[in-house]
Amino acid sequence: MKQRILALLLAAGLCLGLIAAAPALAFSDVSGEELSEAVEVLSGLGIVSGYSDGSYHPDDALTRAQFCKLAILTEGHGDQAQGSAYRTRFSDVPGGGWAAPYINLACEEGLFAGYGDGRFGPDDPVTVGQAVTVVLRLLGYTAEEIGPFWPEDYLNKAGALGLLDGLPADGGAGLTRGDAALLLYRVLRQTDRDGQDYIDNLCASKVTGAVLLDNNAEAADGTLEKDINLAVALPLNDMLKVCGYPVKMTRDTDISVHSDSARTLREQKVSDMHNRLALYDKAKAAVGIHTNKFPQTQYFGTQLFYSANCPESEGIASAIRESVVGLLQPKNTREMKKADSNIFLLDKAKVPAVFVECGFLSNEGELAKLKNPDYQHQMALAILNGLLQYGL
Repeated sequence: MKQRILALLLAAGLCLGLIAAAPALAFSDVSGEELSEAVEVLSGLGIVSGYSDGSYHPDDALTRAQFCKLAILTEGHGDQAQGSAYRTRFSDVPGGGWAAPYINLACEEGLFAGYGDGRFGPDDPVTVGQAVTVVLRLLGYTAEEIGPFWPEDYLNKAGALGLLDGLPADGGAGLTRGDAALLLYRVLRQTDRDGQDYIDNLCASKVTGAVLLDNNAEAADGTLEKDINLAVALPLNDMLKVCGYPVKMTRDTDISVHSDSARTLREQKVSDMHNRLALYDKAKAAVGIHTNKFPQTQYFGTQLFYSANCPESEGIASAIRESVVGLLQPKNTREMKKADSNIFLLDKAKVPAVFVECGFLSNEGELAKLKNPDYQHQMALAILNGLLQYGL
């Protein structure tokens, strides 16, 4: 076989800064284009969730405790909340309860505050004014920059940023689940006080018809996404080299590729993503290996996402998809998706780039396959076959 002229970057998803796609999800009681997209994106990111019957209940009121959790997850600090789980900051928020870690961390970070009498009021309705205050703080704005009058100045600032379209104008009005989805989705699409894209800092991404999320994913039995990704990537790496490809892996062990100067979790995630992008751009093509997880358990099958920047990306994705369906998954009807401008790596890559979402950790049957070394090897072989069929 002739020497391959294209060097290939093989990226195995790791929990710090790599991303996994979730399927499009339509909730039965959600209507309106922006709200539907907001709930879909936020549910894929694990920020909001629906109910087992496929509904979302957009008109239900939210409590202060519930909004604290949403804020912490939107900030990307859900993994830090458990460190505050057993503290008792407020007389009405017992340590060890589900809400304690989110309330405590939100107050420690200055996003929320109690009533001043030792209570937090976790079950009180959260108001539009309170929610707007929190999201402006998420975006980095200070009281001095917003103005002295609450909630009027906060509502005016949020309105100027386009956060309040369609939401109640009264700061004392209660916030519904639908209102919260719109508000937080708009935050993800905002630039923060320093002009940085909020979603880039969060290392979260969205595609049309699907959601890409930070893949700190774990199956119900404790299986980690990053381990499955590497178990597929390593044999694929060996196969590619045998076929004459010069291959560079972003990782071949359980490590992140963030810079040593990155200290906080957010800094590490941002650094990891930018360092991976730099590796992408040094290659002639890039293939990312990932797995999915979603709250619902019925979804299954490999799905391909491709960069819009290079026409070769779609061809590579199509060839891999056809190979996987033909060799492993004849019942797979999942369509491949073109990444839009919100997917960091695929949007920014200057070379042909695709993500292979190998399957769903949330589907019991598919999880059993993904954990099987023989199936992992077969998946790697199917991906290789697709690359060869394309003619890389």
